[in-house]
Amino acid sequence: MDATLDDPARSSRIRRLQKDQDTSTFSLELGQWYVVYSKRGREEVVQFYLERKYLDVFFPRLPLLQAEPGNLRIVPLFPSYLFVRIRNSVEYNAVRWTPGVLRVVNFNGHPVPLAEDAVEFLRQQATPAGIITMSSSIRHKEEDVSRHIAGLMHILLNPHDSRDRIRVLMQLLNG
Repeated sequence: MDATLDDPARSSRIRRLQKDQDTSTFSLELGQWYVVYSKRGREEVVQFYLERKYLDVFFPRLPLLQAEPGNLRIVPLFPSYLFVRIRNSVEYNAVRWTPGVLRVVNFNGHPVPLAEDAVEFLRQQATPAGIITMSSSIRHKEEDVSRHIAGLMHILLNPHDSRDRIRVLMQLLNG
């Protein structure tokens, strides 16, 4: 009898290794930003581990006013989601196996890159710590912005519901 069938832990490790090798079944658009879905409330931990792996990470956050006057709370722009620039399959696997990461967002098993202009727009609005600052230039942007930017501008100007913000993110991924 085959020893791998007797040892469930070993079978699991073999399946995991095969899954890692399956990254050749799809093509990554190298050097693009991808969306990483993390465990709830673990975004900063994921950011820490990814940065320790020398990956470009962007975790946008918003300052929201609370019911009490003058009380600000910093919340994720897209709860449980971060952006990571992935340059090769080794980095892709490093992201997938980072503590706190549930998956790289994909459609039908294919990771989908996020539009570069969308990420750059958010980064231009953010501090080095990733906190989006509402500059007056957002409110007075010209009307000829891309569809990606228009959706992001809407959620920055009306950041009420995190589900709506995530819906915009998924629309960005669907192109």
